[in-house]
Amino acid sequence: MQCADHITHYRLDAELFDYFDEGTGATRDFGRRLRDYILSLCDVMPGSRVLDVGSGSGWVARQLVAKSRKVVSVDLSQRNLEKIKFTLGRGGADFVLADTYHLPFRNGSFDLVVISEVLEHLNSPAACLQEFERILAPNGKVIASTPYKEKIQYYLCIHCNKKTPANAHLHSFDEHSLASLFRSQNFSRIRFQKFGNKVLLFARIYYLLRFLPFRLWKALDYIANVILPTPVYIAAIAERN
Repeated sequence: MQCADHITHYRLDAELFDYFDEGTGATRDFGRRLRDYILSLCDVMPGSRVLDVGSGSGWVARQLVAKSRKVVSVDLSQRNLEKIKFTLGRGGADFVLADTYHLPFRNGSFDLVVISEVLEHLNSPAACLQEFERILAPNGKVIASTPYKEKIQYYLCIHCNKKTPANAHLHSFDEHSLASLFRSQNFSRIRFQKFGNKVLLFARIYYLLRFLPFRLWKALDYIANVILPTPVYIAAIAERN
């Protein structure tokens, strides 16, 4: 199954849904831990050039703009980009309206690409990674997160009376499918981190864990996934050849 017109779909999506609303309860707390985890994987040096693809609310740029030489936020929604720019103020980041399949950057322009909760939405994740391989400098990295072994749910669309996937998720990934995907696009050194425990989430224990500092939460989450291996997310850290 594919999205018939992904550009129009995600521009309308940004108009209908507020990407800057962090939600409440477990949704808010779990979302915060997802962001913290991805940021903990970003080993950004002062001279690093960072590309944030599918920037949404701009949380990557907000956290990394002070650590890197250059941060560029790319999104299909002009509305989202304008709100991120307003939040960050002048200087420190650039904002580009572009499609991830056709990035308007020169070869070797970036040292790090962050793409969080986007690959599962794409018609062709391989074409996306092909662009990353082009615009990354030698030994540049991609940090990509997706739901782990997601069982995609489908609904019957009231407009066309055909099946449509929940949350517009077109793919389900695990470490094997992600490794194959990255290797097909000339990424060799690949490692994975699985995190977010479903048992803790459904048991509402995250309400209590929200007060913990990230490192302690991460340790408890790791232990929970060793005892009861039910991770919600997987992050791939892949280096360009």
